[in-house]
Amino acid sequence: MRKLDRPAEVAGDVLELCAQSIQDPDLKKRLCEAANDIDTAEAAYVEHAEAGALFQIAQASAVKNVTAEEMKRVYKGTFAKSKKTRPIYDLIKKLPANDVCPMCGQRTVGTLDHYLA
Repeated sequence: MRKLDRPAEVAGDVLELCAQSIQDPDLKKRLCEAANDIDTAEAAYVEHAEAGALFQIAQASAVKNVTAEEMKRVYKGTFAKSKKTRPIYDLIKKLPANDVCPMCGQRTVGTLDHYLA
């Protein structure tokens, strides 16, 4: 895996922007309630990344009261498409050197989710 510069955006701030674009009031509320868990997960990710131990992060099936399926919908339907968040998506997508996927090293970066941690 190739090293990437850390994005300037904080996960909690991106989550808040996504929540602003969500029409479902129940999902919006649950996303906002998950903010602290997202901040904690981001801190753990950074700590593990600096130690070269991303493989030690345990897989989770939900974030607070938001399911993995709902998070995928927020990612695909909001983060990657909303006018508020698409510029952030595009900036992160441009982080790899020479536009080559940092995970596989075999193809250009077309999406952020070629591999999900």
